[in-house]
Amino acid sequence: MPSSPQRSWTVRRRTLLGAAGVGGLAAATGLPARTASAATEIVDLGVAMLSVNVRFAAGGTWPDGTPVIFAMSDGNPVSFNVLRISDGERLAGHQLGPDSIGACLVQHPDGRVYFSVRGKSTGLLLRYDPAPDTVETLVEHIVGENFIRNLVVDPETGTVYGCTYAHAKVFGYDPATGAVRDYGSLTTTGDRVWGLAWVDGEVWAGTGMTDGRLVRIDPATGTKTDQALPAPVADNTRYLYSIQQRGRAVIISLSPGAAGVNSVIFDLDTGQWRDHAGLHQPLGLNGHLTEPDSGGRCYYASSGEIYAYSPAGNSSVATGIAETDLAPLIGETRTLSVSGSGPDESLHGITSDGTIWTYGLGSGATSTVKSTPIGSPATLHTLGVGPDDKVYVGAYLSSGVMARASTSTYELEALTGPGQSDQVVAHDGRIYVTSYPNAVVYSGTADPWDWGSNPKELFRIGRAVHRQDRIFDVCPVLDLMAYGSVPDYGELGGAITLADADGAFQVYRDVVPDQSITALAAAGPLLFAGSSIHGGLDSTPAAAEAKLIIFDVRTRKTIFETVPIPGDDVIHSLLVHRGRRVWGMGNSGTVFEFDIAGRKLLRSADTGFVETNSWGRLGSLYWRDRDQRFYGNAGGRLFRLDPATLQATALTDGVKVSVLAPTGDIFFGNASNLFAYRP
Repeated sequence: MPSSPQRSWTVRRRTLLGAAGVGGLAAATGLPARTASAATEIVDLGVAMLSVNVRFAAGGTWPDGTPVIFAMSDGNPVSFNVLRISDGERLAGHQLGPDSIGACLVQHPDGRVYFSVRGKSTGLLLRYDPAPDTVETLVEHIVGENFIRNLVVDPETGTVYGCTYAHAKVFGYDPATGAVRDYGSLTTTGDRVWGLAWVDGEVWAGTGMTDGRLVRIDPATGTKTDQALPAPVADNTRYLYSIQQRGRAVIISLSPGAAGVNSVIFDLDTGQWRDHAGLHQPLGLNGHLTEPDSGGRCYYASSGEIYAYSPAGNSSVATGIAETDLAPLIGETRTLSVSGSGPDESLHGITSDGTIWTYGLGSGATSTVKSTPIGSPATLHTLGVGPDDKVYVGAYLSSGVMARASTSTYELEALTGPGQSDQVVAHDGRIYVTSYPNAVVYSGTADPWDWGSNPKELFRIGRAVHRQDRIFDVCPVLDLMAYGSVPDYGELGGAITLADADGAFQVYRDVVPDQSITALAAAGPLLFAGSSIHGGLDSTPAAAEAKLIIFDVRTRKTIFETVPIPGDDVIHSLLVHRGRRVWGMGNSGTVFEFDIAGRKLLRSADTGFVETNSWGRLGSLYWRDRDQRFYGNAGGRLFRLDPATLQATALTDGVKVSVLAPTGDIFFGNASNLFAYRP
């Protein structure tokens, strides 16, 4: 990703003193107050990161026929935007608080747009009408579900069909009457339907994340018929994430695929599967193909190029866009669309930062414009301390933003970064940033910051071979770095990965059988790991309790294991205290003390701070020398723990993540703002 210029700003600062200060924080953020001592000081550093973050978009037309892109920009709140392709001007825009994530959208033949968002609301079906420029909520908790994954339209009747999570349902919505029809669950082994399409009078749906079935639904009778998948993907498909009819071909994109194949083609005329070599594999952009151009060709991304697919001839050809100045934008493109006719017929794309690019299909001419979707505060995802002693802030599913805060002046500085930063750790003068998906590790120095070059990608564990997707903790051990990870969607079996400074790495999967590795700490050659019984999304746990293990880095063997908190699903935090003890915390809010030499549990106590995240990634525990106390966050609260009595005190609510700075201050964040807590 190209680096954007660094910038800094003087943030709105609010200093809140004593117990009244915590109440002031609650009033400022809409969060309930807890208790704190009179010496407490909390400083509101303001919004940590601002960005345009286009995650879902689709080409369409304005009522006067002008080609537009409908785009949702994630943030706090998410926004719905109508962007004119020719110059990027925002023709309409609506912020949709309290939700933060765009889910799906489709333009109806009548010109209105049906879409969904998620975050604090659930299962919303929304409609945008360009004539009065309004957004209305049609149904909430549609068919009792948490969110809508995809939407399609029957062009004849105008019925809108959707698919859902968490019970893998398909529904139909009649715009004329507002009636909703529940077609029921499509699977008993998964929790979502992903791919959805209207195909020759039927609804075709793809399930995931574990069983990967293709189901054809008769919309009149509700009859469901399984459509067998072809070799070589039939035996290992876990989910089907895209289904599209183009001409007489239906293109289905799936995961994990086989031998580089992630898309297969069904021929509606013969009722047979075509040779999938007609598509240059693997398809990018979540398998998206444009509607046909005037010559019947559909466009899609693959391996850094845009290809034109002819459904009639079942063949693809490279457009050559990879050889133009648009090449750097292909990987950041969120959707493709075609507009115009004759010599003006063009292919368009929009990137996550709102850049709209155009490629003349006849002329080969290229152009870009910067569009103006409504930007929002990015969702804060992780905090860590860098080698410069500054606090680094990572975003959740962003357009590539980070921030860092001075621990002395509290000044915030905007940085570029990965789309999602899961961990930020400093060691031996370097910073390590991990990102999702594919469990990628970046490393570099703090300055000069130039994301992609410094820090640059060091290695990726990846889905393809090692089946790992998210790194949840990072810890130095001996002369190596250890990484604890969660596997890919639908899978069990996390890993400990050991890597040297040059990025040479070895993966040790299933060190705790069928469990993820969510917490790490080290003493000499001994690596202590805490687990979660949960695997990738849509997996079913095979174990009942989380474990604490000791992994000997010299022998690369597990030499000890125990269940430190009976009944707990997750150990979300570990730390080595004074080289003699391991302290940890589980999802129930129980803290424990473990003797390293004797390899036995010494004490435990229930704090009551229950962490509901299934991987425990929002919990933390650390030691503060200044007052000889443990601090941390769990269950949305910042707390202090007395090691002598194991008594825990809640300090404030509304805390998503936190980190101890070298100054002794504790930095914490809610959805979008960063705060400094000064005990």
